Amino acid sequence: MKDFTQEEAKEYEQSLDKLYKPLNYDKHYADTAHQPIEVMQANMAYDEFMGFLKGNIIKYVCRLGKKDEPEKEAAKIRRYAEWLEQAVNGQTIDPRK
Repeated sequence: MKDFTQEEAKEYEQSLDKLYKPLNYDKHYADTAHQPIEVMQANMAYDEFMGFLKGNIIKYVCRLGKKDEPEKEAAKIRRYAEWLEQAVNGQTIDPRK
């Protein structure tokens, strides 16, 4: 496996950010006070919410490259995995970050 230089690693991280950042704030929810993920976290039981997050990760993994561009779906997998990590750690998800 190739070792990346610091510059290569930084470029790779920036390319991921370009793919991922547009997903952080879904513009189609701009006019709502709370995005669905916030409503679900506030109103679902812990186990229900964990199941929702895990189910979405599974969904995007299974359809990778079949519906949207693989990069877009990979970014969605990453977003749901980050939300899962936040929820497991007792944090409140803020989809605008």
